[in-house]
Amino acid sequence: MRHAIYTQKIGAKIKLGVWRKAMSDTFTMRLRAAVIAGWWTALIWWLLLLVVWVVWLALLNARPAWMLRFCGGGDLTWAHLQYIVLWAIGVFKLVMWVFVMVLIWLSLWVRRLKKISE
Repeated sequence: MRHAIYTQKIGAKIKLGVWRKAMSDTFTMRLRAAVIAGWWTALIWWLLLLVVWVVWLALLNARPAWMLRFCGGGDLTWAHLQYIVLWAIGVFKLVMWVFVMVLIWLSLWVRRLKKISE
């Protein structure tokens, strides 16, 4: 009786080891797909930042009156609007920097998992 239970436990361990390898491969593939999607998201995010910056420079050069009315009017001046927009772009870049750091860490982790599984 003991021998049968021991054999069953060893068999379960072998099956569990195969399952862990398969799970690790699946996890690595999914993580790699997520990292690739993240890099595409970062690229689109930087392109959006570039477009916003170019549009802002064009508006700052022209200084149309409708822009101040569009942003709320009242006591809003171009100097204050410039201050707000520069802060918004700075926060946008800071959030992007954190996002890219996480992507770099995940990319290195995927590479490490791939080396371990081979």
